[in-house]
Amino acid sequence: PPALDEKTRMAIAELTARWDELQAFSATVSTELPQGAGNPGSTLGKGTYEWTKCGEKRLIRFYLVNTIRIDTGVAKTLHTAEILNFVYDGEFLYSQLQQPKTFKQTTKSRYEPDRVLQIGGKDMFRGLSESNSLKLLPEEMLNGRASYVIEATPTTGKSSSIHYFDKQTGVRSRMIERDETGKATLTLTLSDLNTTPEFSEDYFTYELPEGFELIDKTHDKP
Repeated sequence: PPALDEKTRMAIAELTARWDELQAFSATVSTELPQGAGNPGSTLGKGTYEWTKCGEKRLIRFYLVNTIRIDTGVAKTLHTAEILNFVYDGEFLYSQLQQPKTFKQTTKSRYEPDRVLQIGGKDMFRGLSESNSLKLLPEEMLNGRASYVIEATPTTGKSSSIHYFDKQTGVRSRMIERDETGKATLTLTLSDLNTTPEFSEDYFTYELPEGFELIDKTHDKP
């Protein structure tokens, strides 16, 4: 992996320490995927991200509703939606996808960090640094909170991404992926950060909804 300069390394160490101090967390999530090459329409997502510590593990719920707008080119616009729901109960990850009318499916698998949205911690930074050169940019305010800003430039290719990290919590509160021209291809933002949410005892237990097909991949080879 590309070497980190001292300022970037110290910022990442501080953010990781703040993240490790958290016992629970919740936030509102919004995503924006503009229309572009290979993407026939624009997509706006709204949802929530929640987790709580259970020993050394973090139990996770990530819920997102994507509204997709497609311009047909004949003065007509189509709107459709899909619902994503990820639940990690400490042992298995359940990835639920619901698309209009007929598709209702849940995949049960072993938990791997890259299978669900990562918003902080050493695993996320390890993944970022493996194939990117990381550079600390000037601090910014985001939603009234001081943030470290880190630019990630792939060792191969001309795209890049900007990552905003809340200094109080270590949470990645915004991510902007950009193409080779600098145009944003994906923006993900977390708001309403809450470090003291309360969850019921069974909140991170997954129950298969009626009408959903369960695909069990827990016995697949890694």
